[in-house]
Amino acid sequence: MPTRLLGRPPHGVEARGRIRLCLESGREGCGDFGNDADEVVGETLPWRRGGSEAEQGRTQLYAVEGTKDLWLVVGLGNPGSKYEATRHNIGFRIVDEVARSNQISIKSSKAKAQVGVGNIGAKQVIVIKPQTYMNLSGESVGKLARFYKVPRDKVLVVFDDLDLPNAQVKLKLKGGPGGHNGMKSIIEHFGGKNDFPRLRIGIGRPSPPITVVKHVLQRFSKEELEDIDVAVVDAVKIVESIMINGLEKTLSTCNNSKKSPTRKGPNSTTQNGSQQ
Repeated sequence: MPTRLLGRPPHGVEARGRIRLCLESGREGCGDFGNDADEVVGETLPWRRGGSEAEQGRTQLYAVEGTKDLWLVVGLGNPGSKYEATRHNIGFRIVDEVARSNQISIKSSKAKAQVGVGNIGAKQVIVIKPQTYMNLSGESVGKLARFYKVPRDKVLVVFDDLDLPNAQVKLKLKGGPGGHNGMKSIIEHFGGKNDFPRLRIGIGRPSPPITVVKHVLQRFSKEELEDIDVAVVDAVKIVESIMINGLEKTLSTCNNSKKSPTRKGPNSTTQNGSQQ
C-alpha cells in the first residue's frame, strides 16, 4: 500500500506522480506530493485566492484513498432550500454539525455529492451529503466508497427513522432499510449488502390523515424541534465517539439509556418499532 498523505505539501516538493481526480472540478490533473509517497491516487483542492501559492497554481493534496483508518460519514437528505430543515433532512443537519465541530469544510462536489475531507481524532473522515435526492442516494455513496476503497463497515450513514419516537437516537451495526428509500438505494448499490453501521434519528410516525410522504417533507413543530436540537448534539457526540473510541465501545454505551422525548409534537408517536 503506497503512503497516503493528507494535508499541505511543503514548498519545493518535486511532483512525482499523477493525481487521479480533482475534487473541485472533477477533472484529472497533476499536483505536488511529498517525497514519502511512491504513488498517489487522491484529491487536490485549489489554494485560497490571493496567496502567492495560488498565483503559482499550486494545490493542496488530500491523498486519502486506501487509508487504513478512513471513514465515510454520510448524511441523507434532499438538496435545495425547499427541503431544508424538514424531517427527512435531519441526516444533512447532523453531518453539517459534525463537519462544523471538527473544522471540516463541505464545499467540494464529487459523484453527485457535497464532500468534505478532514479528521476526527486520529481518524481521517470524508463527510458526504448526496445531492441526488433521497431515493438515489446510493449512487453517490456506492461510487465514493469504491473510489476511496472504504469497506462497508466504515461507512456510517445518518438518517431519519419513522419507527423511532421523535428525537430518539439509535446506533446499529447493520440492518435492512426499514422502508427508508435512501437506505434502500445504498443497500442496492452495495450489491444487496446491509452490513454497514447506521445512526438513526427518530421522527415518529404521523397521525391520520397526514400521510408519511407529507410528514417527512414537513418541518418539525416548535415543540418537536426543541427535542431534535438535543438529539443533534447527541448524534454528533456519537459520531465523534465512533472515530475516537471505536464503533463497538460506542455501541455498548450509546443505546443503554433510551431517552424519551420531553415533548411530543402533534404528529409524533411513542411507538418504538424495530428495524430488522
